[in-house]
Amino acid sequence: MTEISSYLDNLTQQVKDKISNYITDKAIDNTISNALKSHLEAKTNYLDYYLQTVSNTQHFLAESNFFRVFKKQYSLQAIDNSFLDWLEKQKPAIIQLIRG
Repeated sequence: MTEISSYLDNLTQQVKDKISNYITDKAIDNTISNALKSHLEAKTNYLDYYLQTVSNTQHFLAESNFFRVFKKQYSLQAIDNSFLDWLEKQKPAIIQLIRG
C-alpha cells in the first residue's frame, strides 16, 4: 500500500509541476492578448463588411441571399428563414435608413 501511495503522490506532484510550469504570467498574458486580438479583429472585419455594404448599394440590392450569408458569417442564431426572407424584401428601406 505504501508503494501505491508513494506512486500516486509522485504522479500528483508531477501534474502539479506541469500545471505550474504551464500557468505562468507570460502564458496568461499571451492568452489574454490573443483573446483580445481576435475579438478586435472580428469587430474590424464587421466594420469593413458594413462599409463595403453601404458603399456598394447596387450589389447589396442585387444579392438575393445577403442576409443568409450575413447570418452564417457572423454565427447569428434564432433568426428563422421567414424573417430572413422579410429582410431581403426590405433591403431598399434598410439601405435608406442606414444612409439617413
